[in-house]
Amino acid sequence: MTGRELTPAELEQRRSAPLKSGAHSPAQIRAKARAHKRRFLRHAALRASDLDAIGRARLDLCARGQAQLDLFDATGERGTRNYWTAFNAVTRALRDLEQSVTALGLGRNNGTGNLDALIAAGRATRERRGELGDEASDD
Repeated sequence: MTGRELTPAELEQRRSAPLKSGAHSPAQIRAKARAHKRRFLRHAALRASDLDAIGRARLDLCARGQAQLDLFDATGERGTRNYWTAFNAVTRALRDLEQSVTALGLGRNNGTGNLDALIAAGRATRERRGELGDEASDD
């Protein structure tokens, strides 16, 4: 095809044209999943390197599922079959992630308050490394 060069706006339009919308868009899911992973690690006071390969994979699965649920909610597709499939996948991924974290000794599995125990264990790990400083007293 010969002709003129495309403008930046036309290039952007063509790059985004094949994107699907909402919860079916890999690009949107990827961006939201990255935010969910960072949020989880920040709240748990952990680094991704604190988890083993299986734990990181489970965190990725969980974050992608949560991102997809967010996008289902945003597009009004809540309550559809795909929504509940993603919901069940996230529930299982969270349970598996909790088992991974517990197996690594980063949390306690006492039946109650497991997330609080995970956060406390992560905070203790970062305190040992000297990374928290004054942040620890902000909560």
